[in-house]
Amino acid sequence: MHQNSPDQSKLEVLIGEYGRLCDDIRLLETRSEKIIGLGFTVVGAGITYGLKENLVEVFLFLPIAMIGVFLYAGQQYYNLFWLGGYKRAVEDKINKLAGQIIVYWEALVETERGRVKLRHVGLSAIYFVSIVAVSFISIFKVFEKLGPTIASLLAATILSLVAILIAVLLSIPQGYRQAYKVSSEKLLSAIETDSSTSVSV
Repeated sequence: MHQNSPDQSKLEVLIGEYGRLCDDIRLLETRSEKIIGLGFTVVGAGITYGLKENLVEVFLFLPIAMIGVFLYAGQQYYNLFWLGGYKRAVEDKINKLAGQIIVYWEALVETERGRVKLRHVGLSAIYFVSIVAVSFISIFKVFEKLGPTIASLLAATILSLVAILIAVLLSIPQGYRQAYKVSSEKLLSAIETDSSTSVSV
């Protein structure tokens, strides 16, 4: 009866893990896109309803809700980049154990395609303009109906949330690098330990 070598068994486990990571990443991407789409729909409906019915209460919460949607999406993309860093490390170990390149997607994205493309910049600009527009309309309506004090408090809240959102967005690429570094060290250490044990036996 044929028995797999330790390296072959490890390779099979890593390939299974690689497939699971691909599924998890697709799930996170789809979920984030749906949340952002739903957020835009709700905010658009809220602005329309608030202007039509002249309800200032709607404008107290619209910009906060919109930034909250982007904060949630940003956290999901932070997790996604951690998964991407781990996936890149798994790719490296699979290729190392196989003795040839058999999976290359994360390395290809990192070295050839690049993670930030023009369309990403364009989408980010649209999102930024949307936040500014919704915030401006809301602050103006609150100022008009409730006075400068409440409008100032709303503006301060919006600025604080935007600062948090920027911090989350800036941390996303760091998550990829950190996940790749830590995962590479752990996986390499495990492979070297198994190799040493095999030699000593």
